[in-house]
Amino acid sequence: MKKHYLNIISIVVSFIAVFFSCFVFFCTDIDVSASDWTLTAFSTIITILIGWQVIQYVYQKSTIRGIIDKELHVYEAKTDFLLNKQLFQSLGQLGIAIYYQENPELYAIVCQTYFNALACWDDKMKDDKSANEGYDTITSHLREIEKFANAHQCVFSSSDKESYKLFIKSALKTKDDEIISLAMRFKHSC
Repeated sequence: MKKHYLNIISIVVSFIAVFFSCFVFFCTDIDVSASDWTLTAFSTIITILIGWQVIQYVYQKSTIRGIIDKELHVYEAKTDFLLNKQLFQSLGQLGIAIYYQENPELYAIVCQTYFNALACWDDKMKDDKSANEGYDTITSHLREIEKFANAHQCVFSSSDKESYKLFIKSALKTKDDEIISLAMRFKHSC
């Protein structure tokens, strides 16, 4: 906004300078010939054209800046989406690898990994077949772990309160009562 005021001020000062030079020219008692009028006309035209170029430069710069900002925002959104998708798939695959070891002592680690993966989940990923299959696998495994934990009265521990909050938030994303119940089994030990 400040730049626009400076542009307007510079244009006004340019016009004042042109009018002042014309006023001084007409007030002097100099013998005016055709070459002087030609020189004055060309000088005035050049001054106006330079001013016009400055105005166009400022306008083009602001237009280009707007386009760049818009494209940058779109690029950042796509990058964030792809990053979250990659994190979701990587954490999901890690959790699946640990889950298939079929060791109930590792279920807490599996749950932590799955809940971290679900924290990266975005509803836009539903259109992606592999991400959707990963989501279905993760939620079905979490339901199975909840059944096991319920049958054996398991309570899992979380090392910090922020992780516990993340697990609850991730479970709430699924809108699945069994998964929410499993997340509630985590107790933060701080």
